[in-house]
Amino acid sequence: MRSFTALASLLTLAASSRAAFDAPVDATAQAVADAVVSFQAQNLVPNPIPADELQPLAALTVSYPQAGVVGVGQRVPQAQVQSQPTWTLNVTAGQAASFKGKLFTLIVADPGAPSNNYNGLVVRHCLGNNFTVSDQGELKNTSALVTRYFGPAPPAGSGPHRYMHLVLAQPADFRPPADLSQPNTPLVTDWNLTQYFEQANLGPIVAASFMVVQEGATNATTVTAVPTPDAASISATAAALETKFSGTASATSAPSGSATNKTGAAGPSAAADIRGWAALLGVTAGAVLTGAVSLLL
Repeated sequence: MRSFTALASLLTLAASSRAAFDAPVDATAQAVADAVVSFQAQNLVPNPIPADELQPLAALTVSYPQAGVVGVGQRVPQAQVQSQPTWTLNVTAGQAASFKGKLFTLIVADPGAPSNNYNGLVVRHCLGNNFTVSDQGELKNTSALVTRYFGPAPPAGSGPHRYMHLVLAQPADFRPPADLSQPNTPLVTDWNLTQYFEQANLGPIVAASFMVVQEGATNATTVTAVPTPDAASISATAAALETKFSGTASATSAPSGSATNKTGAAGPSAAADIRGWAALLGVTAGAVLTGAVSLLL
């Protein structure tokens, strides 16, 4: 399940001497492609993440004090990921305008182990709003976390839990529900992620990763196997993304400030961005996860 290609790309980005808003296009495209295809392979799209929400424009690096940089889909010991990590975005020059001076929401959530009986709910391990991106790419929260970071604690025998780290565009008309707008809101085990996206009027997911934590051998009968992301699919997607990331921000920016209206309508840039992603990734759909799922269609 661990993606060494993704980890190598993230380490390349982390070691780069270039500014966060001038990240290498090839390594960024590779890291984002691995994340997108891996989320699909894990059946995290379209449930709990709607397909039109996953529109990453940056590579997300998650780094823990004990575990270090954790790659997409990497298995990590539970004890090494209990402290709050550092989240860093690697953004190409063509996408910089989508991130400079913008606000973002950060979510860490666990949909559990893969299962055909999945109910669409997640465990909320962290929720924070009003994050900005520093010149070094680090996400900095300008307000207290709504739900502080709670480390993974999967029940013994329940299988490989996927802990998603999601960064979402926070538009000007962002409106968090009253019960999720104040600090010290506790961890919950039955959070409807899609419903929250709609209630808060959040923009799309602009960066994403996930790690895997398992406690003991799997004995849950509902856990299902998932396909390994196909290397050819990742390469094809990375090539398409490299073309996208080499473009200008005006043509490829994330809808921040004109996000999709979750009640029905969409602002011009939001609608154009969704169509742009469908067109971009549609060209690689035939190669994605052979025998499994198509990519963002």
